[in-house]
Amino acid sequence: MSSKFFGVCWNAKSKAWQASLTRSKTHGGDGKQKHLGHYDDERSAALAVDVFVREHMPALTAKLNFPD
Repeated sequence: MSSKFFGVCWNAKSKAWQASLTRSKTHGGDGKQKHLGHYDDERSAALAVDVFVREHMPALTAKLNFPD
């Protein structure tokens, strides 16, 4: 099952929506995958991605799922 949100995918093993990002060196990250948790619904996972981007990778705000 695919997601319409950036940084969100369905994890069949845990039967939950997973939020994760690769902290791109281009955008101030270290190039490593950052797991942001499992969520019961797709929207909550997308919000978790947005919180992380705003706090840790502001250069990626153009990709926010829910821009201001």
